[in-house]
Amino acid sequence: MRECPPESVEHVRLADWLTFLGVVWFHPPNGDLRNPRVAKRLQRMGVVAGVPDIIVLDAPPARPDVRLVMVEVKRQRGGSLTKHQRIFHELARERGIMVLVARGCDDGIRQLRELGFGA
Repeated sequence: MRECPPESVEHVRLADWLTFLGVVWFHPPNGDLRNPRVAKRLQRMGVVAGVPDIIVLDAPPARPDVRLVMVEVKRQRGGSLTKHQRIFHELARERGIMVLVARGCDDGIRQLRELGFGA
């Protein structure tokens, strides 16, 4: 069995693909270890636990009815959604936002291609 790349590697690969396509997207500053004072300040500024890793601002070409796509990147194997992620994903979906969970870069590309990105 081949080694499973870390989530950060999968994320960067997917980010590079989106950038190559010219898709308008961003990564919110969630995650990573921080000084507790910095973390508290960021929370007060609006950083929310559970927000997906990638926010795509371009409407999906194959689904113009979808106004926003969010992508949570996980490792190809292992890596599960946290409680905060499940709650936030449900809140987003209730508001008509498409939330994808990508099991690695290739899975993310496959799902985004189905929406017409990179087609």
